[in-house]
This record gives sequence, structure tokens and C-alpha cells, in this order.
Amino acid sequence: MSLLAISYGGLLFSGWIPVVAPVLAFLLAGTGTMAYKQVHYTYHDALTGLPNRAVFLHRVEQAIAQTQQTQTQFAVLLINIDRFKLVNEGLGHQAGDQLLLELVKRLQEYLRARDLMARLGGDEFAILLENLKHPENAVAVAERIQQSLTLPFQIEPQSIFRTVSIGIAVSQLGDIQAADLLKNASTALCLARSQGQGRYQLYAANMQSDSLERLQLETDLRLALQQEEFVLYYQPIISLTTERVAGFEALIRWQRPNHGLVTSSQFISIAKDSGLILPIGQWAIQAACQQLKLWQEQFSPEIELLMGVNVSGRQFAQLNFVEQLQTTIRETGILPQSLKLEITESVMMGDVTENITLLQQIKTLGVKLSIDDFGTGFSSLSFLSRFSVNTLKIDRVFIGQMEPEDQGENLAIVEAIIALAHALNLDVVAEGVETERQLQQLRAWGCEFAQGYYFLEPLPASDATRFLASNFDRSR
Repeated sequence: MSLLAISYGGLLFSGWIPVVAPVLAFLLAGTGTMAYKQVHYTYHDALTGLPNRAVFLHRVEQAIAQTQQTQTQFAVLLINIDRFKLVNEGLGHQAGDQLLLELVKRLQEYLRARDLMARLGGDEFAILLENLKHPENAVAVAERIQQSLTLPFQIEPQSIFRTVSIGIAVSQLGDIQAADLLKNASTALCLARSQGQGRYQLYAANMQSDSLERLQLETDLRLALQQEEFVLYYQPIISLTTERVAGFEALIRWQRPNHGLVTSSQFISIAKDSGLILPIGQWAIQAACQQLKLWQEQFSPEIELLMGVNVSGRQFAQLNFVEQLQTTIRETGILPQSLKLEITESVMMGDVTENITLLQQIKTLGVKLSIDDFGTGFSSLSFLSRFSVNTLKIDRVFIGQMEPEDQGENLAIVEAIIALAHALNLDVVAEGVETERQLQQLRAWGCEFAQGYYFLEPLPASDATRFLASNFDRSR
């Protein structure tokens, strides 16, 4: 036993222990000592039993050496679970551990015996695919992994859906280290996550500059919160019955120094990935309610206004979200029924049981609710009837393509959504209306409200106030 312990220490020093650790573990397994566990847990993840980062990097170094000799290729896939933190926060860490184990089982079904999967930490996994004939083979594996996640995970006592983001780095000839390939895969992963959930991305050399730009953007976002660089713009929502303004949708903008006014599409994905969406989202709700209170004092009781504010999935999943909302309503003094939270269809369907309860709590406050971007997700009609919502917002994609030359497909979709909403006693807002033809067709189907550049682009608060005043004067 002492000889084995001495040899173990020497091998660890030499750097070859990742290769012989399994042999040592086998020899030590029958001794009844703690040495076996020590060897195993030094190079394996305690939860999943997978090899850890040290073993993975060593195998990648071996693959690099083999590639230089045989001119073959290999690939590193880096995998993150999308919104994994929400599982831990909403269902508990035990459920999170169960999800990790179930994911490992599912991923292993799509790997060859010679492929290596490792857990690098948290919800981050890495896969080494050796002896590839073409780089496209790695992409094919990523696509199969994505496809496998269309089925739910059985995490007692319920089923949940989760996607993964994947970064792919293919080996290249020349002087490169294992850590460099892992870094390349990480860069590709960041880009995949910035494009949304359930995406993969193949690494390219120009991504390094993109990665640095994203890092700078995140740093600037943190400063923007401290230096109050965010502003809200307000896009009017028009009643198609009265042709008057019925409310506004609050849209966040960033007065970024040396860059001018930046729209949310250019920074919101990074805000979500970094967690900054929580303070930014809370600021947006607070600022929108403060502006709404000013308008209520200026124009009430002659008109009633609704203020729509977008809520991200991470905000919606916060344990204290309802309490924060209640505090904001109390501090700003708005009429609760004049605030409408807009939540996307995909977020609504994330954890249906929990969401139904949360929506009911929000409705108890008097706040209205809208399903945003409706038609782009996968709502179950049985669940839709149980959601405590007031409005369906038809995604601008369907409105923009609502033309006769589309052979009626998008026309039929929009008409069906409006009919469905009315059957459920919900009103409808059409987003992205740009033409008279679209407007007249929506009116013919009984759509209650619309917004878009046909009416007005999003306005700063001062211009929105002037528009509101002129609209009010015309209506008297």
C-alpha cells in the first residue's frame, strides 16, 4: 500500500496521473482504504461520475498530438443548459441535480464509445469528438443533441422543457494548446447564447474580437445602471374602434456614451446572460409606472390609459417578483388596472403549473396581463384557457407578412388567433402594423387594438405627452 501511495504521488507530479488514475483506482478499490475514493474524486465529478476538467484537457492534448501525426480532425463541444439557474431557484437544487443527471443520460445516447464527455462545473459540459472526417460531423452531433431536447425531462413531480446552447471548436494544424481550443469553444458558446436559446455556433477566428466587444458591452451595461443612462420610449397603442390612443408600450433604450441611442435588441441578450436583466427590468417597470402616474394626474379622469411593460423570463421567475410589483404600485401611486405586464408566450409555457399560480397572484393585485409575441411559441390551448391573461399580442412577423400574395397562409393564422382570443374573452393587439391594407383587414376581423409605424414610432416621454395631449384635444 505504501508503494502505491508513493507511486501515486510521483505520477501526480509528473502529470501522467490522468492516464493511469483508473488503473490505480482499480488496484486500490479492494484495499478498503480511502485511497480509492481520493483517486476517483480527484479526476471525476462527484454528482455525475463524469471525468472533470483536468482529465478532459489531458485528452484534448493527446488528440492534438495525434492530429499532428495523422492529419485527422477532432472537435470540442462546450454545452450550457439554458436558464438552468431558474430550475435551481424555482424547484430547488435537488431538482437541478436531477436535471443534470437526466441530461447526461440523454447526451450519452448520441455519443460514440470513443467520445469523451466531461463536466467542467455547474451546468457546463464538454464533449471531445475524435477522428472526424469533416467538421460538419461535429455540427451534426450538435443538431442531434438539440433535437433530443424537444422532449421534456421528468423532474418529479412534473415535466419541464430545457434547451442547451453549444459552442463548437474544430481542431486546426499548428501550435495550439488544449486550453486554447476550450477557450475557442467558449467564445462560440457565448455567441450562440446571444442569439437566443437552443442554438449552436461553430467557432471562427473573428469571434475573438466579437467576444471582447461583448465583454466591453457588459461592463458598460453595469455602468449604465449606476449612471442612469437608460431611458424609456413609448409607442402608442391605438383603439381600432375609437381611433384614439388607448395606451403605450414602454420600450427601453440606452443612451450609451459615444454610441448614441441604442435599442434593446443590441444589448438585451447580454443583459439576460449576465443577470443584469433583473435590475434593468425592475428599473423599467418603476420608470414606466412613474410616467404613467404623471399622465394620470395630467389627463385623468377624462381618459384611461394602459401602460404595457415587457417582463423577461428571469424577472418573472424571481421568487419576490409579486412583492416587488406590489411595492412599485404603492410607491408610484398608479391605478393597478392601468398597468399591463407583457410576457412572451415561450416564458408562459416554461413551467405552466408555477406560472398559472403566479399569474393569478399578479391578477389579484389588479394588474392586467398580456401574452406577447403570440403565435411564435408552442402554447397548449388547454393551458391557454387557464392563464389569467387579458390580451393576446400577435407577433409582428405575422402582421408584416399578412398580404394576399402569401397565398393566405399568414392571413389565416392572424384570423385564427383573433378568433381564438375572442372565444376566450380576450382582446387582441396587433404589433407592427405598417400599411392601410393590414389595418383594414384587422378591423374586419374585429381586432381591438394595434400599434406600429403606420401610427407612430416609439416616442420619448416629452413627445408622447404632446401626442397624448393633441389626441385628447381631438377626441373632445
